[in-house]
Amino acid sequence: MNLTQFEKEKVFAPFLGSTLNSINGLDQLGLNLTSERIFDFLLPGLNNVTNRIRYYSFYCWFFEWYADNIKIVSSKEQMKYLRRAEFLLALIAAHKGQGGIPGITKANEVYHSCNKNIDLDLGTYEGQGSTEGSYWKNTRGVLGQYYISSLKQIGIINDQGDKEGVYVRTDFKNPDKVSGAELAEAFKENIGQENLDLFIKIVKDKQLNKQQLEILGGVFNMLEVPSGASENKLLIKLLLGPDKPGEISKTFYRRSTIINLLNLLQNPGNELRNQYHMPFYAYDKKIIGEKEKDNAWTLWWLFMLEQYWSISATAILKAVLHFLNNYSGSTWIDLEKIVELLSEQIVEGIEATEEGEINNFKDLTSKPHDEREFYEIIMGKGNQVVKLIAAIYLIHKILDNNKEYFGDLIQLSKKHRLFTSSSFLKTSESLIEMEEIPLIHFIQHFLRKYIFYRHHFISLKKMNGSQSTAKFIIDEGRIRYIDTFNFDMTSPRIHNVYGFLEDLEVKNKEEFSLTEKGISLLNTMS
Repeated sequence: MNLTQFEKEKVFAPFLGSTLNSINGLDQLGLNLTSERIFDFLLPGLNNVTNRIRYYSFYCWFFEWYADNIKIVSSKEQMKYLRRAEFLLALIAAHKGQGGIPGITKANEVYHSCNKNIDLDLGTYEGQGSTEGSYWKNTRGVLGQYYISSLKQIGIINDQGDKEGVYVRTDFKNPDKVSGAELAEAFKENIGQENLDLFIKIVKDKQLNKQQLEILGGVFNMLEVPSGASENKLLIKLLLGPDKPGEISKTFYRRSTIINLLNLLQNPGNELRNQYHMPFYAYDKKIIGEKEKDNAWTLWWLFMLEQYWSISATAILKAVLHFLNNYSGSTWIDLEKIVELLSEQIVEGIEATEEGEINNFKDLTSKPHDEREFYEIIMGKGNQVVKLIAAIYLIHKILDNNKEYFGDLIQLSKKHRLFTSSSFLKTSESLIEMEEIPLIHFIQHFLRKYIFYRHHFISLKKMNGSQSTAKFIIDEGRIRYIDTFNFDMTSPRIHNVYGFLEDLEVKNKEEFSLTEKGISLLNTMS
């Protein structure tokens, strides 16, 4: 270890000799767990990266073919064939000039470097001992990194008996559910046996030419599912079916979320420009009811409440880091001195906004903005002091505007095991207890507990080998700046729902509106 490393605090224990590297990390205060539980509960079978719904039926067909023809019960052998098939799909997309397909970057590189014939090994790196630089670094392919947990959760793929990591499509008869066998059959029907035989021949031989890509490109389109085909209908039924088909107790929160989203898309008064408009809408409406559809709205409201809390606290952390860096740079400084200076500056900023002295947190007027406007200030290009003040006001706003509903929100979140110790619903109890103490004492307590010591605790929990997400170090009452970070809201997965609905021709691709098919579907469910 050299002196430069020590001065930059890249190591916590230089005598051990291992360098500690600072990485950006996510969720610096560990406040997103409740939000993540909520969207996992409301949209099971989807995640932030399962962008193409047709891969659901493709994988069902592939594992059926593998079980019937290769029959080798080996994860390594199965993944070998799977990686070939995934890269072939990417090559077909490259030939058609399509984007949005996993592995497309490598596929374009290989496709344009070959005049006529292509070896799949050029993209899979099969037999090379490493997949670094291949179409997909993860040895289990796109399936293993993106899709498998969702496919198992939604009930169309399973492990083969006790052979974890060897997959089969499911097969059961239930009029309310969709099995992997049904999707595999529908996929075969759409593609045609002659095209499937050609695809499999290439996967086995690992050799192809561009004329074959032209043939396969006519049917292996992973960006859309032919309208009116049984595959299309089954995928819609799958999305609208039970949340977790393997469980005895049936819930339909994914279906309720999709119906609510379709209703918003049909309403011309709602300008849905991105995936956050549905949570924003739910938060603004504050719907509470007995029906599952109402509960879905309530939980999206809670998702947004938790995100407002996470965003505001994280914005305060970033502003604190900015202040710490400007004030002391890379030198150690007394933590209490920083708390004192910061709290004085915050109170001055609040009183300037309020145009008068403020006794306590409860007395803030939260003028002149609503929650979304405070959020936009925080995420905008203003200076860190302005953002910090906006974050304090946003916390006051969400506390003041939701406290009368906390009982209902806590009851619903506990009912579905979504409640966590980091939830705003839990933190609000302490904030309410302190909201009438002198404002400067409130701010000082908040900075110590929810910013400085919270980040210190979370970064220690996340420390992995030589990597640390810590943005400062606290030691014996002193603090030292390390780095800053960027942040935004947690994705609610709505963008993937949009993508699925577009691939199934339920939503228009160029605008936020329903197709005629989408309107008809909504009418049948209303």
